[in-house]
Amino acid sequence: MGHQQFIVSMNEAKSAFDWMIDETASWPPRGRPKPPLGPTTLEVLRSCPLRTCFECSEGYERRIGFAARVGTAFHRTLQTLNENLPQQSSLLATADWARKKFLSELEKQEAERSQRPRERGLPRDEIRVYRAIEALINEVHRICLEGIRPHSLLHPIPLAVQPSKGKVFQSEILGEVKVHVETPIESHDRLFKGRIDRAEECPEGTILYDYKAGLRGDVPERYERQLQFYAWLWHEARGKWPTRAYVIYPFTEKIHSVAIDEKTCKRIVEEYRALLTQLQNYRSADQLATPGEVCQVCEFRPWCLSFWKWQSAESKHIISLERAAIGFAGVIEELKQVEFHWKILVRWRNCTIRIVAPLERFPQLEEAKNGMYIRALEMKLHGQIMAPQARVSEMSELFLLKSSH
Repeated sequence: MGHQQFIVSMNEAKSAFDWMIDETASWPPRGRPKPPLGPTTLEVLRSCPLRTCFECSEGYERRIGFAARVGTAFHRTLQTLNENLPQQSSLLATADWARKKFLSELEKQEAERSQRPRERGLPRDEIRVYRAIEALINEVHRICLEGIRPHSLLHPIPLAVQPSKGKVFQSEILGEVKVHVETPIESHDRLFKGRIDRAEECPEGTILYDYKAGLRGDVPERYERQLQFYAWLWHEARGKWPTRAYVIYPFTEKIHSVAIDEKTCKRIVEEYRALLTQLQNYRSADQLATPGEVCQVCEFRPWCLSFWKWQSAESKHIISLERAAIGFAGVIEELKQVEFHWKILVRWRNCTIRIVAPLERFPQLEEAKNGMYIRALEMKLHGQIMAPQARVSEMSELFLLKSSH
């Protein structure tokens, strides 16, 4: 089967997904990202250019974590709140509307997730759902009681705000402030784009805000680069540099300052330009791959031959045992059903790995047979060094290979 046939067969029906990999059709990914590129794609490009190629190629079954789906539902609800807050009879009614809107958006995400075989068994995080609802209710209170105003976490002192909920208001402290929400922006050369969650134009300068639907307390460098990238885009479009920027975690009500200076912002953009040039010049998929720690969060590991080569190249057995948690590949030595469980022995390196799992957990093993290659992901190894056992969790996956090595 050729690559185009592979794409057609995968698109005809998602139910046709059978956890079987044909490397002659699926490797390497043929797609390449096309401008304008946003910060998420640019950061993926920075960490592993090959991953962006997978993302732009059809035929690879996706796997989005539940946290990301909650984040999507949250941002869509927040956008509605900021752009077109519905008129309700009371503050309580508006808060209840926001809660229902979020749950509706999350239901859409759940429906999409139910159609993706790789996501069906992933656990829900009810605490994250609760935090999202709580954060939206807080935002409703802020908008309804204060109007569109400087972010309340930064300016807790009560301000004299205009009665209307327009996007321009008068502050006794800051003077006239113009607020922009969900603002799309693009560079002159159309290479780069972004959507700024919130910007406040004050007499003292423009302030940028980026909302992150996470429970973490720190600020990763990629979050800082995103706001510095947005600052460059703002200058590109409006001719002036923002003076301040903040990362906001609504779920935890924490806010972090990000330094904005012209030199740093320009350097980041030049780095992105260099990565785009590199992507255009490289022809080999192996040249684009940067296997390592970044692979832990990549959903394309099952098909990425560069990842599997990197895994098998490790010479120290102790290190390979630790790294096996993100993926190990071997040959099925024995496969049998015992009391509603699969019992599998996989020959890996110079030892044998034992996998035990309920029959319904991996129905694709009905098509497996001894001597077939198998790829396992998200299974930690424990027990004897030369005869380890794999721990199967809700995150674990098993793929079969049609083609042999």
